Amino acid sequence: PHHAPTSLSQGFFLVANVTDPSKDLVPSINGWVVQAAHTGPALDVAVLQSPTSSVPGRIFYENGTAEQVRFGRSSVLTDTATPLTPYGIIVQNSTRFDATYPTEHDVFINGGTGTPSSITNFPNSPYAVLQNNLGPGTFVACNNTVPYYGRKFITIEYAYATFVGPDGGFLYDADIPDGCAPISLVPQCTTLNSLPPGAFASHEFAATVRCYDNVAAIKWS
Repeated sequence: PHHAPTSLSQGFFLVANVTDPSKDLVPSINGWVVQAAHTGPALDVAVLQSPTSSVPGRIFYENGTAEQVRFGRSSVLTDTATPLTPYGIIVQNSTRFDATYPTEHDVFINGGTGTPSSITNFPNSPYAVLQNNLGPGTFVACNNTVPYYGRKFITIEYAYATFVGPDGGFLYDADIPDGCAPISLVPQCTTLNSLPPGAFASHEFAATVRCYDNVAAIKWS
């Protein structure tokens, strides 16, 4: 496989890379960026939007001490609301499911610190991607109705790996819901937003992570 060169940054966008093109959605969501759809006070659903949208993707940062980052106890945050407040990526654990789509584990971007997640580090992974530290699996993109709006969004869900292959390794694709596309969420470097006076957010423990200058330009094979 081709290992594209990485840069270092505190701030990054998260860009979808469809890992099985045969399961891509129509239109393709390869290269779409992570945004949030508001569903209530300090509550948002993680969604993908076209990079040509007039609203840019969220700027994220990995938050944690050096020890938390090293042992997978950091979280991935974005700053939003007024005053600027940290909202964390939250992945439902393997025993909790979406109320409307009971085979899917939701991904939220809610007020607070989020669930354990990180950008993978070399040499543990040759690629820099968002990792859910609650358990192995893959992020997926689904064309789901969000009840708050009563219309379709490309929502981000998580498929935990529960099936073991003949070689003893997990078969990540075995639990992918029908009609959903398996994706990696790839960090694209950007400048971390500054914080105005009075912000509730803090970047004191914003980690420097591996990221790519232009995800769309990467040739993965």
